[in-house]
Amino acid sequence: MIPTPIRRAATFAAIVGFTSPALAQDCLSNFQVGKNKAGGASYSALAQLPGTNVGQAYQLSQQVVGQEGWKVYQTVPEQNAAFARNSQVSASGKTGELTFSTAATDKGLVLAIVYDNPPGVNSPERAVKDHFCKIADSLRKQIAAAPAAAASPVAGAQGTASGAPSSERKVCLAKACLGMTVEEVAKLDVHLPAGVPKFEYGPKVVSGNGYGIAPNGSRVEFSNLGTFDARTLAGFGKSVDRICRFHSAFAQMKASDGQRITISFRPEFRDGKAILVVQDITRYLPANMSESEMQRFADAARAQYGDLLNRTQETLNRVTTVQLDYGKLRLVSPYTELSGKMLEQPGCSAKVSLD
Repeated sequence: MIPTPIRRAATFAAIVGFTSPALAQDCLSNFQVGKNKAGGASYSALAQLPGTNVGQAYQLSQQVVGQEGWKVYQTVPEQNAAFARNSQVSASGKTGELTFSTAATDKGLVLAIVYDNPPGVNSPERAVKDHFCKIADSLRKQIAAAPAAAASPVAGAQGTASGAPSSERKVCLAKACLGMTVEEVAKLDVHLPAGVPKFEYGPKVVSGNGYGIAPNGSRVEFSNLGTFDARTLAGFGKSVDRICRFHSAFAQMKASDGQRITISFRPEFRDGKAILVVQDITRYLPANMSESEMQRFADAARAQYGDLLNRTQETLNRVTTVQLDYGKLRLVSPYTELSGKMLEQPGCSAKVSLD
């Protein structure tokens, strides 16, 4: 189970994607005041940072926050985020909490900060804004003084069809990434929902014409439709050397808010063999999201995926695309129909003669 603070990661990450012309000139941008879930005040802001290395900025941000009197108690490296508490204690024993993260946007590096007051504790807006500025200015100086480092990619690198890394960044959600193999997905927290048919494979499986070839050259039949469970995922890559014909298969995870994340697989050629890789990741959203929460989520998606977000529908399946619409966030990698090429692999097609 993901800890409670990490569940709130979308709340602070949502502001990262917002950029405006004022961001470069002012100490802070998009300073907002609202209410947190506990009923206290919530303050959020953005700050433009120098440099291009997200990871370096993230590490330095933890140092700066600590120097400003906060105790960093939890980090989320995969989101370049961290949580800190101060010494301010309410009558009920609650303390204020600072959430901060760094991200790369099309306007450069950005620091996102959120401060949540416990109920019954008041903090003047001016004082909070000044403190945010102090953190941001200190971080800017630390980054400027730090040794130059190789720039961190916005979201990593995606493998090519041959399996070699490419210049494209990795596109991920909840640790699931486009291009992952079944063995890699098996390491994630996937589960088989109740009542959902399981994807099956083996020499005696009732096939829907989907099949592959085992390492020993024997034929492996696939069930027509179904969802992978963790055990099936773990064994599939070892039991199937190459895919000859494939219909569809899925895996399922849960997002931090309990909504489902569906992972779908497609065949892709790597090292001369067709294997299954992740081609589509769909994260469903709660039906009761407010307009402001939806905007925050959209801003977070913009910060995470940059120019990949909401490309035109004509680009779908041609280039990597992230679509946010109709109550879901969908990550899709390019796809080429490979059915004919897959049958040309050794053992996939029957040999015939004129006799």
